[in-house]
Amino acid sequence: MKSRIITLAIILYISLASTVQAKIDWEIINSFKVGTPTLDIAISFDGKYIFVLSPGKVQVFSNKGELEDSFQVDETMTNISVAGFDKAGIGNRIVLSNRQKGEVLQITYSFIVSIDTQGSPFLGLAKSPVSLVVFSDFQ
Repeated sequence: MKSRIITLAIILYISLASTVQAKIDWEIINSFKVGTPTLDIAISFDGKYIFVLSPGKVQVFSNKGELEDSFQVDETMTNISVAGFDKAGIGNRIVLSNRQKGEVLQITYSFIVSIDTQGSPFLGLAKSPVSLVVFSDFQ
């Protein structure tokens, strides 16, 4: 009788102590080719942009995989991270680094938006420069 209780206790212990496999539901939402060797990637806080660091270049892609722009950087940079959240007062920044040299490079960025004014009424010369200022903290 004692041996049955001990055997039952061991079986119960083994069955309760076994690992439980978690299940994950996942799917690929997008895939695209960068066209150059990729050293590192970062995603903007809002998820709208993917920043790809290649030797000497940062490419900015939309979250749909469309190339928005690119710019040249120091070829020795090997890592990239992105920060920025306007609502919290944190400006948009790209941080590049080279771990071996101990270098860090911070870059601020903003996107230039073209506004089509064709056919809109205006005063003055059609080719006059215009500056738009956005006051995001105005209440």
